[in-house]
Amino acid sequence: LYCTSVLRTEHDLVPRRHGGALAAAPLRRRLGLLGLGRRLLDHRLGLVPLAYASPLAIALQPSSSGADLPDLASQYPRVIAVQPSGDTTGAADTTAIQAALDSARTAGGGHVYLAAGTFYVNIGAHPVTAGYACALTIGSNTTFRGAGRGATVVKLVAAQTRGNDVSGNNAMVLNRTLTGGDVSIEVQDVTFDGNAVNQTHTHAGINMLRVRSVNLTRVRVKNCRGTALSAPNETFMVDFALSTDVVHTDCDCLTDDGGSTATGFSANSSSNVEWKGCIAYGMSVAHGFTHNTCRNLRYVNCHSFLNATYGFNSESAIDVLFSNCIGCG
Repeated sequence: LYCTSVLRTEHDLVPRRHGGALAAAPLRRRLGLLGLGRRLLDHRLGLVPLAYASPLAIALQPSSSGADLPDLASQYPRVIAVQPSGDTTGAADTTAIQAALDSARTAGGGHVYLAAGTFYVNIGAHPVTAGYACALTIGSNTTFRGAGRGATVVKLVAAQTRGNDVSGNNAMVLNRTLTGGDVSIEVQDVTFDGNAVNQTHTHAGINMLRVRSVNLTRVRVKNCRGTALSAPNETFMVDFALSTDVVHTDCDCLTDDGGSTATGFSANSSSNVEWKGCIAYGMSVAHGFTHNTCRNLRYVNCHSFLNATYGFNSESAIDVLFSNCIGCG
C-alpha cells in the first residue's frame, strides 16, 4: 500500500465511543460529549509505581527529605542521588541530570530516575555534533524515568537564546551519537515542558536521529515553540528521523500555555514505528501527527483534535495502518 496525503483533515476519521465520562467540562463542551474515558489527560496525573530491571539506578531527588524517593539503595548496588539547587536559571539541574545520564552511558547502560518535582534546563551545544543544540543527551542502553507524567516535569527556562530560527537544530532532548549507533533507549513517566509562551526562538522537544530500539512510555511533551508549517520553524514535540524500531505507548503532545506550537508527533525517513494510545491536541500552527518518507507505520487507538491543520498527516509513505483512531476538530 502506498499512502500519500491520506487522512488529511481531522474530520476524515469516524469518531468512536468509549466508556467513561469526560474529566474536564471545557473539553466536554468543545468535543460534543465525545467519551474519551481513561484517555483524558486529567486522569493521567497519578504517580506510577517504580520498577527496575537494571542493576544500575541513578536517582535525582527534588526534595530535601527524600520522602518521595523510593528506597533504591536497598534494591541496587549503585545509586546516585542529586539534590536540586532550587536554581530556576537551569544551570544546576541541567548539569546534574546530564551528569547522571553520562554516568549511566559510560557504565554501559542503566536507569536515571527523576523524582516528583520540576527540574529547570537550558539548551546548550550538543557535546559531540556541531550544528546541534539541546538541554540533555541520552545514550545507548539507558532508561530515563520520572515519578509519573505530570508528577516529574523537565521545564525549559524562559528566553532561550538558541533556536532553530537562529541556527542549527535545537531540542530539549537529543540522542548522544547523531551519526548513528545509539540503541535501546527508554523514556518513561515524565513530562517535558518547552515553556513556549515565554520563548522567542523555536525549538523541538524530544528529537532523535539514527537510533534503533527506542520506547517512549507515558511521556508528555508540551509547549515546544514552533511558528511555521515548514523548516526551520516547524518544530516537532516528538520526532524520529532515519530511525527504526520505535514504539510510543500512551504518550501525549499538547499545548496548554497559550504559546505558539507547530507539530506534535513526527517520523521522517524512518521505519517500523508505532504509536499506541497516543494523543495530540492544541497544536496552534500545524499537525497533530505527521510522517514523511517512511515505511511500516502503525497508529492504534490514537486521538488527534483541536489542532490548527491536520490531525493525521501522511506523506510519501508505504505500509501505513490506522486502526481505531479518532480525528476531530
